[in-house]
Amino acid sequence: MIDISEQDGVATVRISHGKVNALDLELARGLRDAFESFSSYRAVVLTGNGRAFSAGADLRRLLDEGEPYAVEFLTALEELYTTAFACPMPVVAAIEGHAIAGGCVLAATADVRLMSGGTIGLPELVVGVPFPTVTVEIMRHVLGHRLASVVYGAKAYAPDDALRAGLIDEVVAAEVLLASARERAEALAASPPSTFTRVKGSLRAPAAERIGAARGEGALMARLWTLPEVSAALSRVLAR
Repeated sequence: MIDISEQDGVATVRISHGKVNALDLELARGLRDAFESFSSYRAVVLTGNGRAFSAGADLRRLLDEGEPYAVEFLTALEELYTTAFACPMPVVAAIEGHAIAGGCVLAATADVRLMSGGTIGLPELVVGVPFPTVTVEIMRHVLGHRLASVVYGAKAYAPDDALRAGLIDEVVAAEVLLASARERAEALAASPPSTFTRVKGSLRAPAAERIGAARGEGALMARLWTLPEVSAALSRVLAR
């Protein structure tokens, strides 16, 4: 589900969970635990399985298992995003395939995002599910004043368009994606760890404060995600 390798203190974390790395309860918890264990590394490169970085939440499972599962899943997802966003060392996302919805948010927790293929975006409004506060604040940190246009547009951006929209930092050829991500991670890790951690914390402090104030939304979001009108919208999306 999650493979971690290390070279010279830089960890490469590869998500390998089904065909498109859909986020479910087990993957969310596994990634949260992985981020909590990264203190021994100088930097982290986060990537997918070649086909997808992550195509977002496993909507079929949400529909099939109902509100009790949704509470657990959305609580775990909040914990994952909060932990990843607060990771004190450099994190570079190497996006070699689709990073959609929750996968886009996971990539946005990184300090730098490199992309070689696939699409990235926030289709939640079209899909029919509301945004948890942690998602909004992480994306606001990345996009600033462009957040509303990306959310309301609900588009999937190819790499060049994603760069113009501010969703990624660089478009990189697939054959050098991981090497480039590692180079960026090494460059960020060249600063004293305490210096990098302090600077990163300062940059993220406004978003982190708003995320902290909204902690514990899992049960509320589960009720919203399982409303009849939302379930009907999800069913229509899955039937396409």
